[in-house]
Amino acid sequence: MQSPYESILHTNHIPTDQQCKAIEDFLEFPEKQLVELDSKIAQIDLQLRELQNKRDSLEWVASPLRRAVKAHRAIISLARRLPDDVYREIFLHCLPMGRYPTPNPLDAPIVLTHVCRRWRHIAHSTPRLWSRLHMDPLGIPEYDEDSDSPTFPTREWIQRAAAVPFSLSFHSASPYFPPVSAVRELIEGLTLSSTTPRWNNFAISLPRADVLKILALPYLQEATTNPFWNARSVVVAMQRLADFPVHPSPDPHPLVAILAKLDLKRNKQLRELTFVHNGYDRNLLHAFTPFLPCLQLEMLDLQDPNYTSRSYSMASLTPPMAYEILKCCRNLVVFKMDACQFEHSLDEIPPERYGMDRLKELSISLYDLNEVTDLAWFSRFDFLALTFLHLRNRSMNGPGSQSGTLAHVLKQVGHNLTSLVLDPGYLEQKHLIKTLQSLPSLVQLHLKSAYFANDFEESMEEEYKEAAKWTDEVLKCLTPQDDQDKPHACPRLQYLKWQYNTCFTEDALLKLLYQRSSHPLSPVPLKQVHIDFGRLRTNHWWELECRELVEAGLDLRVTYLDPEVDPIYFEEKNLFYRTEQSTEEEARVELPIIEKSGYLDFGWE
Repeated sequence: MQSPYESILHTNHIPTDQQCKAIEDFLEFPEKQLVELDSKIAQIDLQLRELQNKRDSLEWVASPLRRAVKAHRAIISLARRLPDDVYREIFLHCLPMGRYPTPNPLDAPIVLTHVCRRWRHIAHSTPRLWSRLHMDPLGIPEYDEDSDSPTFPTREWIQRAAAVPFSLSFHSASPYFPPVSAVRELIEGLTLSSTTPRWNNFAISLPRADVLKILALPYLQEATTNPFWNARSVVVAMQRLADFPVHPSPDPHPLVAILAKLDLKRNKQLRELTFVHNGYDRNLLHAFTPFLPCLQLEMLDLQDPNYTSRSYSMASLTPPMAYEILKCCRNLVVFKMDACQFEHSLDEIPPERYGMDRLKELSISLYDLNEVTDLAWFSRFDFLALTFLHLRNRSMNGPGSQSGTLAHVLKQVGHNLTSLVLDPGYLEQKHLIKTLQSLPSLVQLHLKSAYFANDFEESMEEEYKEAAKWTDEVLKCLTPQDDQDKPHACPRLQYLKWQYNTCFTEDALLKLLYQRSSHPLSPVPLKQVHIDFGRLRTNHWWELECRELVEAGLDLRVTYLDPEVDPIYFEEKNLFYRTEQSTEEEARVELPIIEKSGYLDFGWE
């Protein structure tokens, strides 16, 4: 409403008597309009209440009508007329993504059987719905031998899977292991099924106690039923058996008896093996490979995903043992291992060289990246097909280290790498830039630093601070420039993930994104950029300037620390926040120490 008194509204002006009379006259018409509108609203409210009362009085008539209409609509509904095959496809898309289904009644496929008789019949007659099963070994109640009801639903799932290859997981990523009774019941329960499954994947966690007795159960003695002898993929996680002397001993290693009992060489279908055992030592140099179908294996994962210490892994392989495994498993496509430090008096690498013609993915964690001798075996192999490399430094606090191992490895394989995950601990910026400049074919890069930006201000000695910060100079070496004397680093880079040590500015990142998308010296634009800054924002508007790139297809995701909470920095960069709602409990957000998914495909979810 336009007012002639706008200039004095919302002020401390005191009007004169004449002005008060003029304002009263001015308000007479709008106030009259408001009264008329309120009167009409009251009339309509009265009519609405009368209609509602009338409907309520006739509810005994309306309710049957509604039920009749609903029943007739149900008969002609599309859901009722869908053929069974369409339902089967829909049901398959209801299964959880990225994990095996569980017997939880609120999850598919179990929940699909609780809707109606027809859905239950369709679900039970769809073998692919029941071809995978995961049971958490730590969530199983104690086995009661006198109980008639089995704890595990394996028999029903195997029967419903019929001829479809079956996968069973009784393996937990937790460092804790299930009770012996639970493992015994699981394996004995497999004998109850009248159908022998076609094993695809079998994953199990075995406790320390009675391992040999478990492996001697009757079900595991039948060649056609033993999953260790029939599955294409096997995961075995074992507790550390016993402390054993570091130096060679005449006594047999306890793991040897277990490997002999597993007898994986009998499995002619085995292609992928994950073996988690926190107790490798030099006594196992020639005792491990004789029990494996080495030439069949395409994937061998010996990394320990559970150990909480960055600096020490009890699953570490000695350099001679790593050499022995690669020498015997010449057809590997994926190999993952933890490497221990080289001992000059104990470790000797034979001079013979071998070609790993099929190996595409190699993941290694080391105590640090200083000593080239920790990978003394590396130069004894030709990695002609290697395209993905993951190097991780388990020692977070290593200021001043020179990363000799990194340079040694990349000198041999860097030219052909298309994907690199680098978690180097302490790495000076100049060495990182030199590393990136040696990767002309790189398509995917994942940088993981052990340091937040604040770590450089709080705990590190002054002489190492500036050298260790990853600043605009790193982004500059990746950015096409008009005045460059030589091409920018990683010209084919399309996927970039960066976690922590983000001492660069958002402006430098913005320039990288735009120059990569439009500069004539850039052969391809960036497709995915995920940055976990591990610090507070310094520019609150830069993402708006990326709108054109995002609309053109760039997958850009960034995360910052919350200024309203004070994170406590842990070694693994797990963030613990105390909130007003929870002062006693701690909310934990953690990053995996080692990605287990593999990077043979580009991009991240």
